[in-house]
Amino acid sequence: IRKAIELCSNNTVLVLNGDSFFDIDLHSFSNHHLTFNADCTLALREVENASRYGTIELSPGEGNRGRKIISFKEKNNIPGNGIINGGVYLLNKNIYLQKTPADKNFSIEKDFFETKLQELNIFGCIYNNYFIDIGIPEDYAKAQHDFKGLKYW
Repeated sequence: IRKAIELCSNNTVLVLNGDSFFDIDLHSFSNHHLTFNADCTLALREVENASRYGTIELSPGEGNRGRKIISFKEKNNIPGNGIINGGVYLLNKNIYLQKTPADKNFSIEKDFFETKLQELNIFGCIYNNYFIDIGIPEDYAKAQHDFKGLKYW
């Protein structure tokens, strides 16, 4: 990811996870990122069963947009609703490059968002649109069916 970000000409960079699809309004997402002068903004999704995901805690506030992320919690396999990372990010290119190693295996979630949470302005925007993570066979099969009806094809 670092090498690709180095090639970007803009200072705000859109990053997408390759194993999920989240149908969000990118214009709104970008506006919130810029309005809050965020170093990073994550698109978030509230789900009924967050047991297979880590969850995210947001600062108190009203609404679903522009709330600061205050913690990342490991997945606990306990059924229940929660706010999860949707795999869509806006990053400040210069800050990302300053804060990440050049030649090292690296997880953006674990080694950047979680470890830099206290020193960076990391915000979350909750969207309730279509989301799927194909990390389990059942959801991969569901995606094969669902994608046939999406407006993008």
